[in-house]
Amino acid sequence: MFHTIFLLLLRFQLICGLTAIAFSFSVAGSDRPQVSGNIVVSKSNPSLAIKVKANIPFLGRHPIRIRDVAAGERFVFADVDGGHVNRMVILQFEGFLPNVPEAKYQYNFEGRPVVAGYPIRSNPFSFDLPKSRLENPGGESSDTALFLESLGLEPPKTWMMWRSLTAELPERRDELIIFYVENGDLVDVDISMIYDPVTDQSTDFWREFMVGLERRANATFQLAEPGPRALHDDYQWRSVPHLLSEN
Repeated sequence: MFHTIFLLLLRFQLICGLTAIAFSFSVAGSDRPQVSGNIVVSKSNPSLAIKVKANIPFLGRHPIRIRDVAAGERFVFADVDGGHVNRMVILQFEGFLPNVPEAKYQYNFEGRPVVAGYPIRSNPFSFDLPKSRLENPGGESSDTALFLESLGLEPPKTWMMWRSLTAELPERRDELIIFYVENGDLVDVDISMIYDPVTDQSTDFWREFMVGLERRANATFQLAEPGPRALHDDYQWRSVPHLLSEN
């Protein structure tokens, strides 16, 4: 077991090094996002500042690679207790690589709320980490799990997420995804309680749960247009409006 974990962490460190190089090429001509306390500032692609609640501290950043078409970085904030991850906010900056010049993010932002100058799409999502690691060992969630394990933390088995995203318009070559993650293990929820094992449709439990999940997610971060100064006190912070109704 120790040997297996050691090899996985070694693989993760190697991937981080190679992917960081790829990401540096994908963001050529622009500044990589910078961290100051609980605030991440991206000067371009997209030009946004993201402030995460202080009670979900910043753990670190790690690179990601999506096959041979896109690369980026994840900034991981987590509420941790006794080595277990209670909840996370993950900021994923991602862009297509130069070898796919025609690729674009084809999201429909029509009618979506605009926050800090960017349209925001949101939706709930959940997955089982062990299954995801088997099916896609080089995927973003697998890399984040390895990152957490490299810090001595136990990642959640069931990830219950609210996902908000935007893209740099009109080029649509770069995107930002904000994941809010709750640990289903802590409330004895597994994936079969979220998606029907036969139909793969959302269960009544999940449809009810996602309403509160959205509100908790939107309460953990705010967005602002970054200014020229390093200080963030004068930023006009805005929250993403709720889309689901509790009525």
